[in-house]
Amino acid sequence: MVGASECDGTCRRLLEAQYPGVPVWPDAGSVAATVDAPPSDVCLGGFPCTTASGLNRHATSADVQRTLDNVDAALDYVRHHRPRLVVLENVTRWLHTPLRWGLDHLTVMLDGLPYRWQRCLMCPSQCGGPMARPRLVWVGIRAY
Repeated sequence: MVGASECDGTCRRLLEAQYPGVPVWPDAGSVAATVDAPPSDVCLGGFPCTTASGLNRHATSADVQRTLDNVDAALDYVRHHRPRLVVLENVTRWLHTPLRWGLDHLTVMLDGLPYRWQRCLMCPSQCGGPMARPRLVWVGIRAY
C-alpha cells in the first residue's frame, strides 16, 4: 500500500496504526494525496456514501454535487499516475431516482479517463466478506 485517504479522524488513526509509515491523507482530493502521492498499479476507492445512502432521505442535489466534486478531485490521482487498474465502490442507490442524474454525471467523468470501464453489482458476502448489502462497483482497466 502506497497511501490511503480517510476523512474520519478515528478511522485515519486506525489506518496509521495498522500501516505504520504509510501516508494517510484526510482529503483524497488534496495535492498531497493525488499528484504528490507515490504511483501504484492498482487504485482502490470507496467514495463517501452518506449522501447516496437510503438512510439519508434529506440529501439535496447540492449534496450530491459536492460528493461528485470530491470524487472528481480524488480522480486526479488516476489522471496523474494512470494506474493499470482502478476499482471504485459505493451504494446501489446511485442506480435509482432521484440520484440517477448523479450516476450519469459520474459515468461521464469516468468515460473521460483513458480506461475501459465495467460497472456491476457485487455482494461482499459472496466473496467471504461480512457485509450482505450489495455494492455498486466500477472496474477500470487502463487503455493503451
